[in-house]
Amino acid sequence: MTVSPTINIHGAGIIGLSCALELKMRGANVRVLDPNPPELGASWAAAGMLSPGFEASDDDVSDGYFGLCLRSKAIWARFAHQIESLSGIRVGHVAGPSYAVGLNQEQAEQLEKLLSRLNLFDAACSRLSVKSLREQEPAINESVVSAIEIADDGWVDNRKIMLGLRKVLAAELVQCVERLPADADVELYTAWSAISGQSECLLPDALQALVQQARLKPIAGRMHAYRSEDLGVSRVIRCGHEYVVPRGDVSLFGATVGEVPDADAYLRSAAQTFLALRSHVELIDQWDGYRPRFGDKKLRVGPVSSNAFIAMGHYRNGILLAPITAQIIADQILVGSTPKYATGLLP
Repeated sequence: MTVSPTINIHGAGIIGLSCALELKMRGANVRVLDPNPPELGASWAAAGMLSPGFEASDDDVSDGYFGLCLRSKAIWARFAHQIESLSGIRVGHVAGPSYAVGLNQEQAEQLEKLLSRLNLFDAACSRLSVKSLREQEPAINESVVSAIEIADDGWVDNRKIMLGLRKVLAAELVQCVERLPADADVELYTAWSAISGQSECLLPDALQALVQQARLKPIAGRMHAYRSEDLGVSRVIRCGHEYVVPRGDVSLFGATVGEVPDADAYLRSAAQTFLALRSHVELIDQWDGYRPRFGDKKLRVGPVSSNAFIAMGHYRNGILLAPITAQIIADQILVGSTPKYATGLLP
């Protein structure tokens, strides 16, 4: 490998841009290839939650993956500060806490299970009385019967992060992928390049085979936006798979997973189950996004050949895992080694 390798990065979502920034800061020459504006990608459509704690509640989340989420969350404050310093754009990073609530005995038991799992990792979390929660978040519906506080689950304005990264990397963004520049030492492919269909002919055979065999697909999701003053929520609050995220003057409520009949009605109904929405609360925006997920739900970060690498399958946690993914990729490409905590991510 040359001292200053040239790296083509396919996809200008948060994973591609975060890898580009890390590689550039370590001395590499980078080009980010993507014909699409940022508002067409999953990183723009996301809610911006940084929630390693809540990830532990899923039965199919391994200890290794959960540990990776915790590791990435621990470096997010530094990552956010770096982007703010370089771009001059405030990204709205909030370290935490977030709340999770239950509406019945089954959901209360799920919260207890989550607490037990978090305690195994020494994560900062605790039970919270519904009375205490309602004092802090009066918009909570009376149907809520249990609650916990997860101190280290936070959030960020993902659109500001994307704007900041694009501003810092403006000189490296290439809005064309019809032909690969011939002088690159390494190609790095993110999910966009594998599922958009716009650069399929440029994918190496090994990557095309992996994408097909492991069934990388975009999973649809719908998001709603309300005026923050109408919802009256100051922290992230989750109930099952639904959540509300305050983001300045706008609060987001989401999100559906996969194809849901009448997604708007579903989200409105879900919001009313744990938020005391008034009948006149107006929906001010809505949009769809597509999360990249492998069929086995595993994340894959690493080499597929001697000069081709991938960072794919982040699904719901692309925002959370962006800084740690960038560090792993930079180590693999520039140092030629994979950190021990990331060996399970190799394709």
